Amino acid sequence: MSAEPNAPTHRQLSLVRSDRVNVSVVGSEEVQQPVPFLEPVIDGVSLRTLLREAGYGDDFVTMLCPLWPASSVETTVEQLLHGNDGSGEPVDMLVCPVCGDRDCGAVLADVTVTDDEIVWSNWRWTDYDPAGGKNLPLPPMRFLRGPYEQLLASATALVAALPYDEVPLPRTFWPWQWGWRLPRPKR
Repeated sequence: MSAEPNAPTHRQLSLVRSDRVNVSVVGSEEVQQPVPFLEPVIDGVSLRTLLREAGYGDDFVTMLCPLWPASSVETTVEQLLHGNDGSGEPVDMLVCPVCGDRDCGAVLADVTVTDDEIVWSNWRWTDYDPAGGKNLPLPPMRFLRGPYEQLLASATALVAALPYDEVPLPRTFWPWQWGWRLPRPKR
């Protein structure tokens, strides 16, 4: 029995640990800090690579990252598992590696759930454009629902297990601790 010629092709999805280096200035020093995150890999190609090939940078991370609060990670997993739930609100697929906010730029997609499959579609870039952002030249990506749900069921625990060390902040001195004094009032 052969498949229908126009039947949609289901892709293979995996989540792979990736690292991106954040550079920040702490005091007067430049500090480089690796930031681990789980990245979707579709048919052996990372989502960031697909975006780079489409003409967009790959300087993003997913919301499946220990930088973000656990509740944000859980919300993202729920959105990826259950879709937009009729809200029309797209899912953040890739976000700013420093703050995770759409205002800095984000890649969004609609996630649609049916009985048999999950579809990522309507890819767009936004820097929180109220009009919905600029369309990206990525095709819809279809995944079989069973293996997809099985993979994402462990995503929150995998993110929690990723090693991540906060950047140590330099010791802050209050002005009076280094000898600064208020000027004396003139009498």
